[in-house]
Amino acid sequence: MLGAAKNLSTKKNSGKTLNIGCGSDIWGDIRIDINPSAPGANIISDAHHLPLKDRSIKQIKCQEVLEHVESPIRVLREMKRVLADDGYIELSIPNLYEWRRILWNIRHPTKIRDVHKTIDHKQGWDGIEFQTLCNQVGLKVKDVQYLSLGNRRTRKLWFLDCLLKLILPPLLFHTHVKYTLVKDEKT
Repeated sequence: MLGAAKNLSTKKNSGKTLNIGCGSDIWGDIRIDINPSAPGANIISDAHHLPLKDRSIKQIKCQEVLEHVESPIRVLREMKRVLADDGYIELSIPNLYEWRRILWNIRHPTKIRDVHKTIDHKQGWDGIEFQTLCNQVGLKVKDVQYLSLGNRRTRKLWFLDCLLKLILPPLLFHTHVKYTLVKDEKT
């Protein structure tokens, strides 16, 4: 599902921009995807080894990619390496606490791992785990936003969304989490 999410970038950019796992998305000066048939890519490369100079990128966008890679810590280190000191990363991952996911896991406790195999998710993180992962590579979380990607009306129980949106906190309602990351000045 590389680059399948809509453009999450809301900040104006100045300097080079990088889109990792772009798929068909054409946002960014440099658009990298591992899939040679990705229509938006202008560089075919693995995110574990970005073919870019140190501190050469002002803004990085990485949507729905990190959960698919073999080594997320290596990919985050590569992002930090190419990120300018005053740059930032916008990264989105699935929200493990979305109510549908929780219900499914309760109803199918022995199939939790099987689902991740079918959608090629190699791992997932809650908020604390993700912040810990970022801290390990010298990145700091500046902002967290909850997003709902995809059309909820095509899902089972979509009619509950109208009610649940009013009563559930964002953590339980939204399907994805967008993090804005910067280099940690301490590292």
